[in-house]
Amino acid sequence: GSYGDHQFTRTYRNNLIYTPGVQPVVGSQVRPYANFAQVDYKGALNTTSFSGWQTSLQRQFRSGFSMQFNYLWSHTLNNGSTGGGESDYPDNVACQSCEYGNSNQDATQSASANAIYNLPLGHGQRYLNHGFVGVLFGGISLNSIFTSRTGLPIKIDVSRPVNVVDPTDPLRKRMIVNIPDGNNTEHASGSPDQRPNLVKGVSLTPSEGRSNILGGRWLNPDAFATPTAGTWSNMSRNQLRGPGLWQSDLGTAKRFTIVKDRVSAQFRGEIFNIFNRSQYANPVANFTGIENAQFAIQNYTRNDPVVLAKNATALATAKTSFATTSAVLNTGAAGDATARRVQFGLRIEY
Repeated sequence: GSYGDHQFTRTYRNNLIYTPGVQPVVGSQVRPYANFAQVDYKGALNTTSFSGWQTSLQRQFRSGFSMQFNYLWSHTLNNGSTGGGESDYPDNVACQSCEYGNSNQDATQSASANAIYNLPLGHGQRYLNHGFVGVLFGGISLNSIFTSRTGLPIKIDVSRPVNVVDPTDPLRKRMIVNIPDGNNTEHASGSPDQRPNLVKGVSLTPSEGRSNILGGRWLNPDAFATPTAGTWSNMSRNQLRGPGLWQSDLGTAKRFTIVKDRVSAQFRGEIFNIFNRSQYANPVANFTGIENAQFAIQNYTRNDPVVLAKNATALATAKTSFATTSAVLNTGAAGDATARRVQFGLRIEY
């Protein structure tokens, strides 16, 4: 294991002062430095930790077959540091320690295995070891690689308006503070990440099951809700996880001599992701579209059936598109999680 302190931190200072549990009215709060707005702050306040167990099994057989298996169980946590001199903003900037949770890179289990088999053919081998046939079939090897890991944490955001109408005000004119310290929306709009609530007792799995096809839902939108005005989310950072990954690759190689003891060559053929399995990236789980549609139904319908139907349609559409597996993990030509790729190569050794 390992532990790191004074890691890069990004947060805000000079936020609205609030009293936990007290619902403030708009205009009743002040900032520590009243003549200034909130300040984007960078420092070194975060902590990180890593613990793990790694095991490896290797075996080489006299028949020319060798294999290796590696397994890692690990858990890495931090306050939002993402590496490369950056950090996620906290949900509640007054409680940096509340952000301590699974890191963005936390894959709790990963395994890999590889095997190589040098065929017992050709000169010096058991079979076909004479003449042209030995030259033709000698020096051939087969190899395979298998990799897998569990899913990475999903970032779930919601944009919350700073202020909302007091639901207890019959005239609906009294505005109350929605987010106690005045920060709103996710970082994409220049402010801290906000998370929705988890609804107790509601399954995170969609009614149709988690998607195995592109465009299907990974999470159940009914398992989430916008936090009540004046409160923070009850969900911890990076609490939920996305799709895992596994892939099998297969290759073969033929080694032959060009000039004895001086020049040789190797011709290789390799198939990556031989089963052509789709490997999905984490879903984009932004709850804002659902939150906006729900807010419109509650505040702008005004008993108008046409407006109600329009807002209900917008809500249904937002739920359908929430947390879908809308992208594959790797669209490039190389590396893990590509579509099936076949490549050939020739190497000269001298």
